[in-house]
Amino acid sequence: MKAVALYEELAGETISVPAELTDEGYGEDMVKSAMLGFINLGDSEFAMQETSVSKQDFISILYKAIVHYDQSFALRGEEADSILNGCYDNAYINDENRIAYAFMMKQGIIPANYDTKPDSILTREECELLVQTVHDRFVKEIAINISGSDIVIGSNISSVINTFGLPNRIDKTEYGFEWYVYNSDYLKFFMVGVEADRVCALFSNGTDFNLNGIHEGSDLATTAEYADNRCFRFCPTPDGKVDAILYNSAYRSADNSAAVKRSKSMILLDMINANRSKHMKPIYAEDEELCSDAWLSALSAAQSGDTLTQSGFDVFSVYGQLVSDESEILKQDTQYVTPLGINSRDDMSGSVTATIKSDTTRIASPPEREQIELPEESFEVNEPYIVTAPVILLPQTETKYDEGDDIVIELEYQAAARYHIEMFDVENDEYVVNEYVVTDDTQITLPQELFAAGRDYRLVLSSLTSEGESLSADEVLISYGSAYDTGVEIVTPYNEGILDGDDLEITWQSDKYHDFSVELYNQEGELVASKVVEGEQEALIQGLDDGGQYSLYVSALRRGTKIEKAQDMVTFTVQLPEPVINEIILDRDDKYYYVYEDEAMGLLYFYDEELVEVEDEDGETVTKKKIIQKQVKSTRGYRKLASKRTEPAFTTGDPFSPQHSVAYDGTIGEAIVSEAEKYLGVDYVWGGETPDGFDCSGLVKYVMATLGININRVAEDQFTDGAAVNRDELQPGDLVFFEQNGYIHHVGIYAGDGMMIHAPRTGDVVKYQSIDTDYYRSEYAGARRVY
Repeated sequence: MKAVALYEELAGETISVPAELTDEGYGEDMVKSAMLGFINLGDSEFAMQETSVSKQDFISILYKAIVHYDQSFALRGEEADSILNGCYDNAYINDENRIAYAFMMKQGIIPANYDTKPDSILTREECELLVQTVHDRFVKEIAINISGSDIVIGSNISSVINTFGLPNRIDKTEYGFEWYVYNSDYLKFFMVGVEADRVCALFSNGTDFNLNGIHEGSDLATTAEYADNRCFRFCPTPDGKVDAILYNSAYRSADNSAAVKRSKSMILLDMINANRSKHMKPIYAEDEELCSDAWLSALSAAQSGDTLTQSGFDVFSVYGQLVSDESEILKQDTQYVTPLGINSRDDMSGSVTATIKSDTTRIASPPEREQIELPEESFEVNEPYIVTAPVILLPQTETKYDEGDDIVIELEYQAAARYHIEMFDVENDEYVVNEYVVTDDTQITLPQELFAAGRDYRLVLSSLTSEGESLSADEVLISYGSAYDTGVEIVTPYNEGILDGDDLEITWQSDKYHDFSVELYNQEGELVASKVVEGEQEALIQGLDDGGQYSLYVSALRRGTKIEKAQDMVTFTVQLPEPVINEIILDRDDKYYYVYEDEAMGLLYFYDEELVEVEDEDGETVTKKKIIQKQVKSTRGYRKLASKRTEPAFTTGDPFSPQHSVAYDGTIGEAIVSEAEKYLGVDYVWGGETPDGFDCSGLVKYVMATLGININRVAEDQFTDGAAVNRDELQPGDLVFFEQNGYIHHVGIYAGDGMMIHAPRTGDVVKYQSIDTDYYRSEYAGARRVY
C-alpha cells in the first residue's frame, strides 16, 4: 500500500481500478498492487495477513514503483553486480533483490559498502521512513526555467542534454556531484549539478532564469517563501535585487583535490564573466602567467600589479561578496577582452579564498593590510637556454621544519621558466599545493599557512619545457612541526584501571593520523601482542592472563610506514572474578563431565572430584564422590585451559552427550576436492560466490552446493556447520578455518598432505597452498566435516 501511494505521488495520478475486480471481493489496495506488478492478485490474502517484511524485499517493491513511474531509472545487471561487489553484505542479498538493492546504493538511500542489513525485518515506522526518503529523492516538484525550458530537479540529465546539448565543460565539486557547465553564451550562463545521472543542483547568474516568477532583477522580497529552505540561495545586489540563484541540497564532502580547486577557479571566472556580460562589459580571458602570479600572491600576500583577494564559505559566497561590494573586478571598463589570472584555495576550515589578478586598474589590497600603491611593472621572465630537471638543494628528505616556518625551495640553478609544484599531505592523501609557477628565481617560498603541525609532506618539483614535457626532480619527504606525544590519546582501557575479563577492547582518538601501531607488554617487559591498524581507531586483543599487569602503547605512524609520529601509553591490571563454586555429591560409580560450556550464558563449568565420608539416609557412613563445580566466565583463557581436558567423562543424567569420533566417507571427500580443483585460477573477488570470482567462503559454499551439501555463506558461520575434526584426523574434503584475535577470517578445503584449496585475497586466485606455512599455522582455528 505504501508503494502504491508512492507511485501515485511520483506519477501525479490516481490508478483507476476495474469494477469487476473489486466486485469479486479484492480490496482496492490489492488490485492496485497487482496492476503495478508488486504482487500477484492470487497472493492478496497472504499479503493482507503478512505483518512483517524484510528490508531487501521492501526495497524491491519501492524500486518497482520508481521504475514503473520512470523506466529511465532502471539499472542494468552488470552495473548492479559492479556496485554489489563492494558491499560487505553482498552474500545476504537474494537474487531477486540484487538489482533493486544496488539501485538504492547508487542513489544513496542505503549505505554502499557495509552495515546494510538486508535481512533485517522492518517495522511499520521504518517502512514509512524509507518511503519518505525515496519520495524526497525522486518526486519531481522543483523546476527552474532556463531560456524557456524547465530543468527539473531529479530528472535524468538526458532531458537537459536533449534540450541544451552537451555541456561546454564538466567540473568536479566538493559536494560529490559534477557541474555540467553551459558557458557558451554568458548572458544565458547556467550550471547543472549531476549525480547518478540525475539533476541534483542548479546555478545561474545570467539573464534567463525563472523560478515561479523569480528572475534576474526581481525584488529580493519575492524570495521570502524560500528563506527557510537551506537548498535555495539567492545572491542580492546592493539595491536589493536578485542577481543569481543556487539550488543545492548536498552537503560538502572532504574532497579538496587539485581538480576541485581548479574547478572553483574556473567557475568563479564564469560567474564574473556572466555578470560583466549582462552589464555590457567585456569579458575576461584566463591568462596562464597571471594565474601563476595570482597563486604566488595568494601564498605570500606580497601584492604586485592589480590584485583582489576575496574570501567566503564557498565559491558562490565569494561571488556574492564581489556583487555586494560592487567590486571593481565586475565594474571596470576596458575596450577589449582583458587578461585575468584567478586562483582559489581552501583554508583549514574549508573556506575559499580567491585571488584575482588583472593588468588594468589596481582593485584592492588584501584584507587587514595597509593599502600601498606599487608602481606598474611588466611580468617578464628570463628563459634558460636549455630546460633541465630541477636540482633541489633544500629541502632534503627528512628535513624538519618548526611550526610557523615558511618552506623555501632552493634550486642549484634555474632549470626552467615554468615549474609545476606538488606538495602532497601524506597523512590525508591530498594536495596542499598543486600549481604552476612562472619564475626565473632559484627560490620559491611556500608560506606556513599551507602546512599543519605534525604532518608529513611529499614534495615533487618539475620543470616544464615549451612542448609541455615534464622533467621531475626526485621526491623529497619532509616533516612539518612536531606532534610527538600529542597526536593520539588512548580512551580505553583507563590508565591504572582494572580489567575484569581477558578480552581487551582498545579505543583511541586522533584527529591527525590514520595509521597506528598497537603494542602490549607484560610486567616482565615482554611483547605479548602487536598489530598495525589502518583507517580505524580501535583494536581487540584476547586471552590476557589473570592477575597480570600490562603496559599498552598506541603509536601514530606516518602513513604507509613504521615511523612513529605520536604516542600514548596506559598501564592496567587484569583481575578476573573468582569462580562460583558448587558442590555435588554423587555415587562413586557415577560419571561426570570434566568441562563443558554453556554458550547461551557465556559460562564455562569445570569439574574436579574428591572422595568424602557422608551419612546416608539410614545414618550409616558411606564413601561418596564429591564433585566441585567451578562456574566461570567463558573467556579465551579458560577455554584454552578447557581444551586440555580431553577425557570423555560425563555426568549421569546430564543433558550433554559425550563426544564420538567423526565418520568419514572418502568418496564424498574426494568428490569435494575434485570439484574445488575445477576453479583453480579463478580470480578472488570480495563477496564473489560464482565462477566469475570467489572469496574464500564463497568458493566453499559454491563447491558444497554443487554436491548437494548445504552450509552457511560466511566463514564465521561455516565454522558452526558439521562436526569438529581434530587436526591429526584431517581428511580430504574437510574445511579448515583460520582465526585472528578470536574471529574466524578465512576458510579453505583440505586436499590432503597438508595442502588446501582456497581463495586467498584480492589480487590473487584460487590455488593450492600449505596449511603449515608460518602464517596459516599460527592462525589455525580448527576443522569441520560438513557431510
